[in-house]
Amino acid sequence: MAADDNMTPYRKLATDTLQAYKAHDMPAAKKKARELEVAWDTREKALQKKSPDLWGQIDKAMDAFIKPVQGIRALLIAVSDG
Repeated sequence: MAADDNMTPYRKLATDTLQAYKAHDMPAAKKKARELEVAWDTREKALQKKSPDLWGQIDKAMDAFIKPVQGIRALLIAVSDG
């Protein structure tokens, strides 16, 4: 398996982001979300070239996960209402 196929770093960053969020450590959650976004963006061209459909699904899921954390205020309101 090529290095570009390895999703482990993304999973780790997503897990770290979620754990920080659940611990109410919003600065750490935002930082980890940004690290996840940068890591994904630096490798997305190779992943996109190899499997465009799969890449598109993952990219949408990444955005859905990252964007609310970056806009943490909206996320906190949604969570407190739910």
